[in-house]
Amino acid sequence: MTDLTDVDICNLAMGLLGATKITSLSPPVGGKAKDLVTIYPQRLKAELRKRRWRFALSTDELTADGSWASANPRAYRYILNNAVVRVTVAKGSDWVLRGNFIYTDCFESPLYAQVIRSDLDPALFDPLFVDVLAASIASFMAEDVTQSNTKKADAKQSYADAVKIAGAANAFELGPQEAPLGTWAQQLGG
Repeated sequence: MTDLTDVDICNLAMGLLGATKITSLSPPVGGKAKDLVTIYPQRLKAELRKRRWRFALSTDELTADGSWASANPRAYRYILNNAVVRVTVAKGSDWVLRGNFIYTDCFESPLYAQVIRSDLDPALFDPLFVDVLAASIASFMAEDVTQSNTKKADAKQSYADAVKIAGAANAFELGPQEAPLGTWAQQLGG
């Protein structure tokens, strides 16, 4: 949706701070790029996890972990992909999320779960998510890059404004939702 790269998004953040642009994250060129190699993926995962961004929702087919003993309180254990940062289901679903596993006593494999993953191509990001992510990165880096409390406050305000605009444009879902076709909540009859 945006045709942007991770470097472009980082440069939007640098622009919010009035800092010079970077040229590459792989390999990182310069001190800011070296910091962004760590900061960008962390802020990406954090921002994806905070909200149910419509562009990031997908349905994963999960396989039961055969080593899990059915004598446990939750008879089935399903393995989440490491790229999953959030599992979203309808309220009232019968499951427990622990680490990279979903535990339930209701199903056999496969299990279909609506998730948000972090292994997305930046070109697929919603433009409003790009604004939120860039402002989040800028807010996180402001003091180190600018040595200015004013720039840090401006970056935080840019972040708050970007989140507000994204919410007003319905770029992410709020509150409990009905489960989409094929999820375990429907299999439960919910």
